[in-house]
Amino acid sequence: MAFWEDLRTRVLEHITASDIAFSIKKKLATTEVSEIAFVKPAYYLGQLSVLTMDFIDYTEKLLDTADGDKPTMLELLLYVRECAKSLALNVKTVSDPLEIAIQMIEEIYEGEELADEESGVESEPGPMVAPPEGSIEEDEDLEGEEPDDEDTLQPEEDEEEDSRENFELQRSNLEEKLIKKLETVDCSKNITEELASSISNIYLECVQHAKDLARLAESIDGDLPGILSVLVDIQYGLDFQLRGLLLEDVEVEEEITFVPGMLTWSSLFLNELTENIIEEY
Repeated sequence: MAFWEDLRTRVLEHITASDIAFSIKKKLATTEVSEIAFVKPAYYLGQLSVLTMDFIDYTEKLLDTADGDKPTMLELLLYVRECAKSLALNVKTVSDPLEIAIQMIEEIYEGEELADEESGVESEPGPMVAPPEGSIEEDEDLEGEEPDDEDTLQPEEDEEEDSRENFELQRSNLEEKLIKKLETVDCSKNITEELASSISNIYLECVQHAKDLARLAESIDGDLPGILSVLVDIQYGLDFQLRGLLLEDVEVEEEITFVPGMLTWSSLFLNELTENIIEEY
């Protein structure tokens, strides 16, 4: 997708966390919630934005390493690992402030809806409000009309163009490139493949986080449902996607299972890599 390639280019630009934090706070302040409530979430989202770009940049530098160059690959993997640790810390830290910000915006939005209902004034239609598929409103609108396939399908396709699922091809290609690169230093096949998978999945979440922040910047000032929708997507990406790739945990379903993440696989890989370097030099 175009966004994936554009982001790879933009990571080379000089972008500060404070620039991003202030732009996020300015956007959230249009919701009429006190600006002070957005300082912490904006700060940590700004930090995360820069760290996600750093992770992408370190990964690209790793791919540019000469095949079999064990010392350089060791160095770059350490950078990738340290960046992942910083990401993990910021994901944990932003969770509560972001949740509080979402709740405060929700209260304003629900209060406005309640006030409209009590006054008997219908809310003006917003750009993000649309009847769900199969709803009564939709059925009434379509009654007696011939649906135009191009008109009905194209907006949905455009909206989903850069979704997480549609980045899967790029993620899969990245994983294959990482496997081929990591295989050149003669570490265990399973550890190599798992590390490549972990790095590529984190890379995907970094791209998705940048995409969500871009959507937030493009949202209409004061559009409470629109801003809320993007913030919930950001929260989902951090708490339920990226966190699981960075912060390992024990899952309890039918049986207890420990799910290793990037930090575990990178430790195992680096251990073998250092042993290979010692033997070679």
